[in-house]
Amino acid sequence: MVLNQVGNSSTRAGAVYEAIRHDILACRLAPGEWLRSEVMKARYAAGVSTIREAFSRLASEGLLEASDQRGFRVAPVSIADLRDLLKVREHIESLALEWSVERGDEDWEGSVVRAFHLFRKSLERGSADLSDDSEVQSRHDAFHLSLIGACGSPRLLDWTRQLYGQTQRYRRIADYGRSWDSDVLREHEEILDAALKRNPDLAGRLFRVHAAKTVDLALTNLARFVELEAAAG
Repeated sequence: MVLNQVGNSSTRAGAVYEAIRHDILACRLAPGEWLRSEVMKARYAAGVSTIREAFSRLASEGLLEASDQRGFRVAPVSIADLRDLLKVREHIESLALEWSVERGDEDWEGSVVRAFHLFRKSLERGSADLSDDSEVQSRHDAFHLSLIGACGSPRLLDWTRQLYGQTQRYRRIADYGRSWDSDVLREHEEILDAALKRNPDLAGRLFRVHAAKTVDLALTNLARFVELEAAAG
């Protein structure tokens, strides 16, 4: 990601953090890659302290791992990690959804209806691009995040956003986006309907069924990717 010069130091530090994070999620910085300070300074046109600050933030999000001897590396990927990541996300997001359904006001209702409408319009345009930068994928994620927006817990919202970020790398690697067919749209519409009818138990249950299908497909695709990588290596 090309980084333009930014004015004050706090804004600069934030821009460097966002640039490194973007490159990790896009797999431009590969899973398991060790990040040398001198290389990173040149790549992001930033000083050591700014790079270190970004590394610390990214490590707290689980995107980097720290070693006393070697510094920081991009968090590796594995089937076990993906299984853990998706199952944790399933439980945290379903809890946030149930709380949001209980607490949301009319503004929240409007935001989820609008987010679903934009998601559906993207599907109607026929986009089959499942990459993370696609309009369909970004609007899909925006719909899910709008559903939990009224949960009232900054921690739940932060954890869910972090987990979404961590799953982006696996989408890039394993391409586990489900095909955007009528069944997928129906699943989302059923979750929306339960949320608007203020039925948190049903909304949570429908979300967990929807999420379980993603887990199964993601693990299957990642296992296939690992096998291909092993054969190529």
